[in-house]
Amino acid sequence: MSAVESSRQSAAQTRRHVIEATVELLEEQGARGLTVSGIMNRAGVSRTAFYRQFPDVYAVVKELLVNIAERLATEAAPWFS
Repeated sequence: MSAVESSRQSAAQTRRHVIEATVELLEEQGARGLTVSGIMNRAGVSRTAFYRQFPDVYAVVKELLVNIAERLATEAAPWFS
């Protein structure tokens, strides 16, 4: 595996960990308690790694919502065809 491929895998893994941590924290404490520090700690990533992937907490939540909407659209597609 090349260094570029390894870096891409690492970035994808960081994004996945951040999103999973965000879901867990939202379930536990809701949106008001969501912070970059809380997400970082839960995801086990550094502040630098977080900010390389997302500019802020809102961007993480936005990506999470887009992912949910895409899954819903995929699941609902057979109903409308």
